This record gives sequence, C-alpha cells and structure tokens, in this order.
Amino acid sequence: MTVETIMTPLSEMDVYDCDDDAAMVYLDMLYEDFDGSLVYEAPSNHQGLAGYIARHELTFEEGAPIGDLAQELSREKLLSLDAPLETVIELLADHRFVFVGQPANPAGIVTRYDLNRLAVHHWLYDRFARLEIKLRERIRESDWTYEDSEVSLRSGGAGDLVPDRLANDTLGKLVAIIEEAGLERSIRRDIQGYQATLHDLVELRNAVAHYNTVVHTMSDRHTAESDERGAKQLNQELTLLLDIT
Repeated sequence: MTVETIMTPLSEMDVYDCDDDAAMVYLDMLYEDFDGSLVYEAPSNHQGLAGYIARHELTFEEGAPIGDLAQELSREKLLSLDAPLETVIELLADHRFVFVGQPANPAGIVTRYDLNRLAVHHWLYDRFARLEIKLRERIRESDWTYEDSEVSLRSGGAGDLVPDRLANDTLGKLVAIIEEAGLERSIRRDIQGYQATLHDLVELRNAVAHYNTVVHTMSDRHTAESDERGAKQLNQELTLLLDIT
C-alpha cells in the first residue's frame, strides 16, 4: 500500500489565494481543523504555487496577506506518490502532515488523521495475521505443552482442518504463552530494546480488528501511558510488528 491510497488529493483540498488575509485564513483553518494547506496565485486552477502554510506556525500582523507567510515546498516536505505506508507512518511520527508529489506539482496531503482510514486497518490486519502465524510456529517448535501451562485456551472449535488449540485462540493468549515459555528472544533477540512491547501490539491489534481509532491525537505528546495513541507510538509499535514478521 502506498501514500496515494490514503492521502487527500489536491482536487479535494481547500487551498488559499496569495492575497487572502492571513488572519481570516488562520480562522478558516481553525474552523475546518486543517493543519496545513497550499497557497496559489490562482487557486481555482492551482496555478502559481507560492508555497505551503502550517496552522500551528502562523504568526502575522493585521492585514498581512497569506502569500507573505507561505513557506517553500521543498523535497524534504514531500513524499513520492509511491511511498510505502510504513514510510508514511514513520514521517508522520515527527510531522503532523506531509505533502505528496513534486515541489512544483504537489498532488495532495497526508496527515495523522489519515492513519485512521479503513485502508490502514486492512493493511495492519494483514500484518497481525502474519504475527499470529509466527507466534504459533515458535510455540509449536518449543517444549511448551498444554498440560504444564497456566494459560487457559479455548477448548472448542477443533476439527479435522484445525491442527491444534493454538489455531483457535487470540493474539493475547499467544503472547501470554510466549512469555510463560520464555520465548521472547526466539522471536527477536533484541526484543527488549524496542520502545513497544508485545502487549502494546495486542492493544493495537484489538483496535484494528474492531475498527476502533488507531491514532487518537494530532499532537506530539507522549501517549505510551495513556488510553490514547499518538502517531509516534503507532510508529514504535509498527517497527516492532514489522521486524518480527
């Protein structure tokens, strides 16, 4: 999956005229909850790009035109249309929004809000399926047995096509068995060095599976000890998930 799947295309963006009053632009962005946008000499046909604006960076004098405050849209502020989703999440961990396209021809914008789109849930769900497969394999290859375990697995659902009771249970149960059997380092030798844990992945997986919100805040505040999740925390969790799978 690429950034093009989840971005807001230029055709759907509200952009501004260089001559628009900066104070009114700020109020409009605040009302519409826009974090960033583009400024053109002719916004109706997206001609004469002056640059971009970030709402949280706007400082201005009364009567100042927004064009005077537009910043250069450099390559450092842009993602290519084919940038993979993991790259998008990594950048949004440090930036509230990123533009997509080329400096003279931006194609759209992607923000932390876009990480809650259905396509992102589908993409993450596929990664969690791979994680569960990996954990089951590690458990089956180990000396762990049902008889010696304190983890209560589901008893029903086994049939001719089900290899064992591990196949029917949840990621949370698999993680509990991994910890009980001391198998963490067999998954990742450096697993203790990550800024996320297997339990964090269980919480994220539950949010994804039930189509709950993945990223709860646009801010940069620390969320590891909160019920909410920020983009930086999502990136930390995704790093562990992708490295395991």
